[in-house]
Amino acid sequence: MKQVQYIIFFACLLHLLNADRPNFVFLLGDDINRDSLGCYGNVDCPTPNIDKLAADGVKFNKAYTSVAMCSPFRQELYSGRTAWRTKAFLNHTFSVPATQSLPQYLKPLGYRVALTGKTHIGPKTSYPFEYLGGNPNEQLFKKAKEFIGSCRKEDQPFCVFIASHDAHSPYTTGDRSLFDPTKLTIPPYWIDTPELREALVPYYAEVNHFDAFAGQIRAFLDDSGLSKDTIFFVCTEQGSAFPFAKWTCFD
Repeated sequence: MKQVQYIIFFACLLHLLNADRPNFVFLLGDDINRDSLGCYGNVDCPTPNIDKLAADGVKFNKAYTSVAMCSPFRQELYSGRTAWRTKAFLNHTFSVPATQSLPQYLKPLGYRVALTGKTHIGPKTSYPFEYLGGNPNEQLFKKAKEFIGSCRKEDQPFCVFIASHDAHSPYTTGDRSLFDPTKLTIPPYWIDTPELREALVPYYAEVNHFDAFAGQIRAFLDDSGLSKDTIFFVCTEQGSAFPFAKWTCFD
């Protein structure tokens, strides 16, 4: 059933392109709420690049993860199987050995499949990516470009996941001067306190930094002539670790 779901998903995407074997570039954010993005209604945090991508492409309004933690989410995303199937319910847990993921399905079709940045998955036999390493966005971008260049040289289609650490605490990137805590709009499901407002500033700065990274990747795809046969996804994990923090699911 999982394989059928993947086939249907990618077959639908092929209608967007003329390529028989399009390339796939996935940019993953870390702990970013949907409503932290302008295209989903945020009025305080500038995300012009992601907003434009949403306007020019397809925006998902009902995309959910079954477990609101980093490791289970990533294993669910890459395998197409819920945590109930992978048995990766908690952070720092691995999928059962029988789990298969995108590399097992795309490699037989001639694709190279790579992952740069945050991993938090296992075992590698279930997730046999080409692991490129990297941590800051600049390193991720460099390694992704090198991988893409190698694939183009070999005339081979590719799928690459660029897994950023934005916007995961302790929030060390971005320009905090863009935000005045006293003027922020606080979502109704959070408690409006001065402490929360101050905490939102570095988080929004990092979301804005992530948006700039998305724009950088899209510009590279456009400038290198890859856009016409490449599907570019921007996705984030389960949401931020703010007041009603993510952790173990009890439902």
